[in-house]
Amino acid sequence: MAPLRRPGDWGVTRVSRSWRTMKIFKGILLVVLLCGIGLFAYSYYRFGQDHQEALAVLESSSILASTEAGPVEYIMKGNEGPIVLFLHGMPGGYDQAPDNLPGYRLLAPSRPGYLRTPLELGETPAEQAELYAALLDSLGVEHVIVLGVSGGGPSALEFAAKFPERTNALIMMEAISQRFPNNGETSSLMTSDYLYWSMFKILLGTQGVEGMASMQIPNQEQRKDVLANPQKSQRFENLLWSVWPGSLRETGWVNDLHQVNILSTPPTVSIPTLIIHGSEDSTVPVEHSIQLAEQIPNAMLHVIDGASHLMPLTHEREVRELMTEFLSRNLN
Repeated sequence: MAPLRRPGDWGVTRVSRSWRTMKIFKGILLVVLLCGIGLFAYSYYRFGQDHQEALAVLESSSILASTEAGPVEYIMKGNEGPIVLFLHGMPGGYDQAPDNLPGYRLLAPSRPGYLRTPLELGETPAEQAELYAALLDSLGVEHVIVLGVSGGGPSALEFAAKFPERTNALIMMEAISQRFPNNGETSSLMTSDYLYWSMFKILLGTQGVEGMASMQIPNQEQRKDVLANPQKSQRFENLLWSVWPGSLRETGWVNDLHQVNILSTPPTVSIPTLIIHGSEDSTVPVEHSIQLAEQIPNAMLHVIDGASHLMPLTHEREVRELMTEFLSRNLN
C-alpha cells in the first residue's frame, strides 16, 4: 500500500515541477538567444564584406577631377559623339547614370554632397551649375547636352540659363522644376547602410526581384514587361542598389531637400528644351513639367500616359525615341 502524502508534499512537488519547467524554458531561451547572436554576427560579417566591396567598386569606377572649384567625381561613358551631361536625382551619384546612350558620350558627375564630391563646392542649384562649368573646363569640353533627371532638374535649369553658349540642348526628365514642399527628413532606412542592406537581402531572398517589382512598379503590364526582359530586370535590381550605401549620399540628399523646398521661379532658359514626364509619377508630380513647359518658350512637352517615376526603365524605348528625334532636330 502506497504511503499517504502529507499535505505539504503536494506543494513541494508543484514547486519542483515549476522549477524544472522554468529551467527548461531558460535553457530554450538561452539557445534562441545564442542562435540570434550568431545569426546577427554572421549577418553583420556578410554586410561588412559587401559594404567594403561596394566602397571599393564605387571609388575604382570613377575619376576625381581637379577643377578650379575643387575635386569633382565623375565618369565618362562612350567613345564618340556629342557629350550628354547627366545630372542625377536624389539620393544618387554618378553610378545612377544609364549604361549607354548610343551615338553619344555620357558625362556623369556626382553632384555636391554625393559620394566623393564635397557639398561645400555647391549647395544651391546656381552654385552647382558653376561647378559643372568648372568640370567641363578641366576636361576641355566646350559644349554639352544637359540631361536633368528628377532632383537633378534645378541645377540643370541653372546651367542652361547661365551657360546657353555651352548648352546645345536641355532635356528635363521627370524633373523637379518648381518648389517641392517637404519636411526635410530623409529615410532612416535608406541612410542606414546596415538596415537597408538587411532589408534588401531579406526581401530578395524571400520574394525575389518579382516581389520587389510588385512594390515599386504598380502597373501590372509594365511590371510583367520588366520581369520578362532579363536586361531590364537586372537594371531594375541595380537601380534599387544605386542608393546604397546611403551614408555616402545623405549629405547631398539633405541639402537637396532643403534647396527644392525653397525653389523660386525657374531661371529663364532660351535653348531648345525637351520635357518628358509620366502621367502617374507619384514622386515628382507631372504638374512640375506642365508648368515648366509654359515657362520656357517653345519647349516640347511629352507626357507619357501611365508612366511612373520608373519611366526611363518601363518606357525605355519611347523615352529614347523622343530624345533621339529631339536631338536630331536641334543639334547642328
